[in-house]
Amino acid sequence: MSITTEQLTHLGSMITHSDINQEYKYEILEFLDNLIHAEKHKDHFILTLAALFDQNNMQEMGVECRKFVF
Repeated sequence: MSITTEQLTHLGSMITHSDINQEYKYEILEFLDNLIHAEKHKDHFILTLAALFDQNNMQEMGVECRKFVF
């Protein structure tokens, strides 16, 4: 199971409003931001792969790739 950007954003909001040490809070939020950024790169890569499958008459594989993103 993959965590979604919305879930990471919600977790970040919860951490922002928590009473944990400010230094730790920034460290955790930076980590979450890196995860969100990586998730976007992964989605872009999978969609590019799907387009390549489509261009090579392998539409079924393209559809399967898109299921990971949508």
